[in-house]
Parts: sequence; C-alpha cells; structure tokens
Amino acid sequence: MKIVTEINKRVLFLLILFFSLTIFSCEKPTNTIPPDSGQPSNLPERIIKDTSYGPEARNKMDIYLPAGRTGITSVIVMLHGGGWTAGDKNEMNFLVDRFRAKWPQVAIINMNYRYANGSTVVCNTILSDIRKAIELVVNNKKTFQVSDKVALLGGSAGAHLALQYAYTQNQDGRIKCVADLFGPSVLNDWQLYNSVFPLNYKELMKNINGKEWDEALYKSNSPFSRAQATSPPTIIFHGTLDIVVPIYQSQWLRGKLNELKAPNEYYEYVDFHGFNNDNYTDCVEKTIIFLKSI
Repeated sequence: MKIVTEINKRVLFLLILFFSLTIFSCEKPTNTIPPDSGQPSNLPERIIKDTSYGPEARNKMDIYLPAGRTGITSVIVMLHGGGWTAGDKNEMNFLVDRFRAKWPQVAIINMNYRYANGSTVVCNTILSDIRKAIELVVNNKKTFQVSDKVALLGGSAGAHLALQYAYTQNQDGRIKCVADLFGPSVLNDWQLYNSVFPLNYKELMKNINGKEWDEALYKSNSPFSRAQATSPPTIIFHGTLDIVVPIYQSQWLRGKLNELKAPNEYYEYVDFHGFNNDNYTDCVEKTIIFLKSI
C-alpha cells in the first residue's frame, strides 16, 4: 500500500506539472513580435545614403537593405514631420534604428520631400514625390531583392502625408498599410485653423493647401474625408497631452475608420507631440506586429 501511495503521489505531481506548463504555454505575452518566415538569402546588408529619386534638391532618400533579404522582404517608407515646410529625414533616424533593432529583416526607405510653399509645392506635389520614391523601389525590386508592397509611416505632418497618400494614391495596390504617429487628419478644422498657439496654423494650411481657407479644398486634402472601407489598414498613435495636433484629430479618424469597418488599430499615450523612450519602444513594437499581421 505504501508503494502504491508513493506511485499515486508521483502521478499526481506529474499531472499537476503537465497542466501547469500547458496553462503557462497558452498565455500570450504582450507585444510579442512573430518571427519572419521563409529562407533568407546570402545577400549582405546594404545601406545607400542620400540617393536621388527625382530631379529636385529635396528628392533624396536613404535605403536600408537587410542581410538575407529576399523578394518578399517587407519595406517601410518613412516620412518626417515639420509642418510640411521644414524637417529632414535625419530626424527619423532614431526610428530607423529602433525598427532595424527590433526587426532586422525589414527594409527601410527614409525620405525627404519638397517643402510646401503655398504655390509651386502643395499637398499633391509632395504626394508626387512620395510616388517617385516608391516607384524607384518597385522598379528596382529585383536588384534590391525586396517586396513591391510597402508600408507607409509618418510623424506629425509626415503622418498626414502618409495617410493622404495611402487613402488617395493606392490605385496600384502598392500600399500594404499605413502607420500614423500623431498626424493631423482633418485640415478643414475651423477651430484649429484659427489657432495661433503653438503654431500659426493659417500660414501652415495656406502652404500645404495653396490657398487661405477653402472648405472644399481643405476637405479634399484631409485623410478623414478620403478614408474608405477599402483603405489600407491603419494604425494610429497619439499623445493625450499633444498641443500641436490635438488628439481629437486622431479620435475622429479612428471613429471614421470604425464606422467604415476599415481595418485599424488605435493607441493613446499620456504623452506630448512626440513620445518618451518607453512609449516610442511600445509604438515600434506594436507597429511591427501590426505590419506583420497584414
């Protein structure tokens, strides 16, 4: 009887251990980035800085091609902020580094574009710059060994451009998804237009739209108004303390996408126009998971 009792105890212990391991193995940790699938190539890493994608002085971009890339390697095109009239791709380098560290298999295009000036360069002009950059990548798909589908990611004014391009210029289906970091989505926002702090919004809106207040024009240049049920999947991040681009702009866009049943994810941080280190880390991880899920 003693031997049987000992055996029963051991069986009971093993059963408890088995079920405990099963339960823990079923728990899904947050921000778990799935591994890339497919066999890597023998291609080495390649970085091309300040290459031209068009004839204008600001038509420059940096290309980061990962080691082991193949014809299905994911591509992210990054667009800097600066109120459409300033800024530089170098300001996105910290995000380039974070994405490459968290996702070594991704290819990144970090681009400059022409500054809006209210006359010769307006919203559609900049969208044509983005098209030229994407076409350079697509036309060199075999040389670069990357996918011909790209994800757009922008911050602030760059996020507006990323959204506007994804929602209005994707007839060729090249845009896989879009990431919006605290970007304005409603340019025909009369309250924001008349604000003078912390920016001269009237001047900014005139530069990007080409005119002073014009309801129809500003609306046509607003991602909120151009979103459709078939728009590329969208992931949005915004700080609740943002005084440059009010968070309600992103909340409005999220509501519109939900109403359309367009695929989207939305995240808020207790943060400003730009995030702290931890929030940027979380933002990058969530974006990678989102991009890999598409």
